[in-house]
Amino acid sequence: MKQEYIDYAKRLDTIGDLIISISNLIKSPEEIKILSFEGYQAYKNEMNETIKRFVYAEESLKEVKTPFIVQNQHNKSVERFGEFIESIRILNNSTNVSPDNKIDFDESEYKRGLDLQQKSVAEIEKLTQLIGDKLLK
Repeated sequence: MKQEYIDYAKRLDTIGDLIISISNLIKSPEEIKILSFEGYQAYKNEMNETIKRFVYAEESLKEVKTPFIVQNQHNKSVERFGEFIESIRILNNSTNVSPDNKIDFDESEYKRGLDLQQKSVAEIEKLTQLIGDKLLK
């Protein structure tokens, strides 16, 4: 396998690890509902930091030297990764603190974020598999 392909595959692997780490962090609507105020604040802080890491990873993914044979799949992956980041923003924005220090939780919006997250991850997985198959030929 060409070194260019190996380097590219390593970068995709790093992005995959990030996606897994945030997927493990995401709480279900039921878990959100029972969070203490302190637990909620910690969760919100984690989500904010995660979004920053993902925006950085997205820029890195856009700039990576992409082998020509997977350019189309790579571009689609970047788009789906952007959708993944948007899903995390939706999840994060669906919970807030009211002026009287109560947690406001928009469950339907949270579920919308979860749906987008699941769809984008499924698409990223398919594209990554396709990229791997093409690189190994």
